[in-house]
Amino acid sequence: LGRELTLSKKVNEVAAASAQLDGERDAREAAAAEAETKAEAVRERIASDRAELAQRRAQHEEAEAVAQLAGIARTALLRHVELESAELRKKVASEQKRIDAEQSSVEHDLALREAALAAEQTKLAAALERLRFQRPRESAAAHQVKTLEEARVRAETEREDAERREMEARANVERNLAALQ
Repeated sequence: LGRELTLSKKVNEVAAASAQLDGERDAREAAAAEAETKAEAVRERIASDRAELAQRRAQHEEAEAVAQLAGIARTALLRHVELESAELRKKVASEQKRIDAEQSSVEHDLALREAALAAEQTKLAAALERLRFQRPRESAAAHQVKTLEEARVRAETEREDAERREMEARANVERNLAALQ
């Protein structure tokens, strides 16, 4: 009986230990299943992160390519603008030279005209000065010329009158002679 008791106790102990082991195994299996679920979730998250990282890398590479193309385009545009600006500077310099030459020509022409005008003004001033002194003398001479012209006109009128009277007298004499004959 003692042995049976011990044996029963031991069987009970083994059964309890077996139940405990079964419980622990179930707990381990549940923990393993939970760990597997978590690991699967982590693997899915890692796969999702890798896909997102690959997408971001593709976007970054595309943005880098666009930036590189934009840099190339900007460089080409800047080079074109610099060339165009250099050409425009040359045209402006050429136009400025032409304008300066025309301005110099106009200034020279203006100086010549001003000199000619000054000479003409000097001549006019001298002529006016001479006229101021000659005018009174010319006035007297003009008066004499007018008097002489009037005398000439009177003389001409008197000559014509004398010729007319002479013709009348001749005609009269011829009539008288004709009457005497």
